Formats: sequence, structure tokens, C-alpha cells
Amino acid sequence: MNALTVDVPPDLTADLVPVLASLPDDFRVSADGEGGDVLVVDGRLADWPARLERSLEDVRGVLLLDPGAPEVLAADGDVDVLRDLASRSAATAVPVVVDRRWSGAPGVAGFAREFGTSTASASSVSVLVVEADLSRSCEDAAVDALGLARAAGAAAGRLSRFHGRRGSWSAQGTTVQGAPLHLMGVLSAAGGGATVTASSASWQTAVSVPHPHSAAPAVARRTDEAGERLLPTEFEGASRAAWRRLRALLRDGAGRAADLSELAEDLALLRGAV
Repeated sequence: MNALTVDVPPDLTADLVPVLASLPDDFRVSADGEGGDVLVVDGRLADWPARLERSLEDVRGVLLLDPGAPEVLAADGDVDVLRDLASRSAATAVPVVVDRRWSGAPGVAGFAREFGTSTASASSVSVLVVEADLSRSCEDAAVDALGLARAAGAAAGRLSRFHGRRGSWSAQGTTVQGAPLHLMGVLSAAGGGATVTASSASWQTAVSVPHPHSAAPAVARRTDEAGERLLPTEFEGASRAAWRRLRALLRDGAGRAADLSELAEDLALLRGAV
């Protein structure tokens, strides 16, 4: 199969072209006005669900970049819209891969494979997010944190008491396994990163993800009576991993993307807690 053409919005060219250039056998940026096999939808725009809905009719695949909490839809309806879009994506065989800020880092997937079972049995789980993008709202950052907890094997089952204020936010809840879950975040121009920590009386696991623009890898570790164990470093960013996953879905039919459904469930938790 020839390289798939990608329709990249002009304002995202600087961020995405270097990533696509590292996968030359799989993707190439389409010429102006040409359209493409794959469309990039900017999830930082308030109306990204509507843009995504329109795109499903015209392309073979969609990369949803960095989605936050939608602002233009009624709070009671946006989750149903995303669930409907997930169903339509599956019915039309147009995969939608979501490039989420923290959870897409390959090191997080490696952490879940290696430590996911123990993390699921933790007595407490915490997520700390430091967001360097000051245009990002507390709700956006909370959606990112929920996605990271899910990818690390500690998905939220219930969320309550969300408190957002200028420059910081926090939320309490439980994981799907019933462990206490505490999420917190701050907005800071000094830098960004996120960490999931799961603990019991005899061990602790943690995965830390630097800001995507830093090009640094995630770091995953377990500490117990035997000492500290670090997982091998995976030198790949979340965006490149998302593009490789989309390639596999389009070329090989390797599984079905559950990204939109998972994003809808995380958003539903947040809506119920606000």
C-alpha cells in the first residue's frame, strides 16, 4: 500500500510535519486543497465534536489531536454525541485514534503491561498533572488526567467533588476496582508533566510523563522490599505512537479503536462531578 495522504490544518503543520516525516513509508502530507486519506481534527478547538462528525463521511481515518472538554455542546448532550460518533466510526470502519496528551506515551502502555495487575489492586491511586499550556482549562486538564489513569491500569469508576479554580483543580473518586482515587493539577508556565502513583502497604508503582514538547521519554518504576525496578526506556513520543497505531488500523485491520468510547466515559465522569 502506498503512503496514506494526510490533510493537516495549516496551524498544526509545524507540530505534525516532523512526526509524519519520521514515518515516510506510511504517511505524506497532502498538497493544499487536495484533501487526504486521513484528516487531523484539532481537539483544542471548542467545536471539535462537530468537526469530527463531518469528517467521518469523507476520509478513511481520523487523528483527533489533544482533545479537551467540548464547550459548544450542552453539558447533558456532549457525552451522548461522542458515544454516537464512536458507534458511527465502528459501523463505517473509519477508525478514530485519539492522541491524548499524557496517556499515549509508549512508556505508559509498557507500565500497564508490566504493572497493571498490581496497580489495579492498589490501596490508593493519585494522579498529578502540571500543565504548561495556560490556555488549557481545568476541565481539559482533568480529562487528560482521567485518560492517563485509564491507560496506566487505574481507570476511574466514580468521580466526585471536582473543584476548579484559577490555576489549579482537584477531584476525588474511586477506581473501577474501588481504590480511593485523588486527581489534582496546576497550570504553570514553568513546565509540564504528569505522574500516576499507585500504592499499597508493601509496594508502590509510578509512571511519570514529561510534557510532549520536551521529547523526553516516560519513566516507569516499581518499589518494594526488593528495591526499585525501572522499566526499559521507550524513546518515542505519544504523537508518533498514535500515528503508528492509526497506520496499523488502516493497513492491517489490527483491532478496533476504542479511543472515542473511552474519551466519552472519561468526559461522563467529569460531567457528573462538576
